[in-house]
Amino acid sequence: MRDKPTQPVLKLFVRAASDEPEITAGLRPRYSRYEARGYYLCPVGEAIGAYDPVENPQVATDFARLGNGSLDDLVLFAERWGLLEAYDKPGDKVSWLRDHATQVKLALDLLSGLHDEDVRRVTDALSGPVSSDTRRHLPIVLGQDEELDGCVYDLSSDPMRNADLVFESIVGANIRHLHPELVRVGPGAKFEVHHHFDTTREAIYWHVAQFAVRRGGLARCEWCRRYFVMTHGNQRYCPSDEYSESPCALQARQARFRSKRHE
Repeated sequence: MRDKPTQPVLKLFVRAASDEPEITAGLRPRYSRYEARGYYLCPVGEAIGAYDPVENPQVATDFARLGNGSLDDLVLFAERWGLLEAYDKPGDKVSWLRDHATQVKLALDLLSGLHDEDVRRVTDALSGPVSSDTRRHLPIVLGQDEELDGCVYDLSSDPMRNADLVFESIVGANIRHLHPELVRVGPGAKFEVHHHFDTTREAIYWHVAQFAVRRGGLARCEWCRRYFVMTHGNQRYCPSDEYSESPCALQARQARFRSKRHE
């Protein structure tokens, strides 16, 4: 039987749009700063607040960018979203974080190819090194204290079926401990479904699963080719902050201008 977590679990509250968000003891802590210490990314100082990683799917697309990211990139992610798992550990292992980021990126690549029915895209994502052996064994990264899971597929089989298998295996293995609970929250028959998470890692993969279920909300920037969460239907580039133009949209516009000047 799985041991109970030492930290209060996360909760996703299905709220009406007019409800105010609430901070509870079950949310994830955010610290004043983070730094790399040896092989770990660690919190430093006191917790300065808390957040709910299931409220914003951007945590998943931001994380998918970190597979080849620098330590500074990992620190910036942690400053916004906190650590993925560490409660009573020194921190999150840097190599483990990068392995998960690469795995989330693979899941998004496969999902994008499946949605667009793009055989070439899913084939490229799954092909790996050239070999006479068409069978592939893909290690699946789980929790820091869990052994690797795995998925076996054959490149001679239908690429779309392989993509289905690998996507389901990656995401399913990382949300398998998520559990819903029906909670009465008001008089009469007023109920909500609360989804309980032990870690932010599980919340990230839950968002990836939601992209698949809803078949929307996920887009790929036409400039940098990274994934982002769409905020409107015509969005082509990574979103901007509240006060400035999207950096990717700006660079794309400048490139078009330079191209016209040289025509």
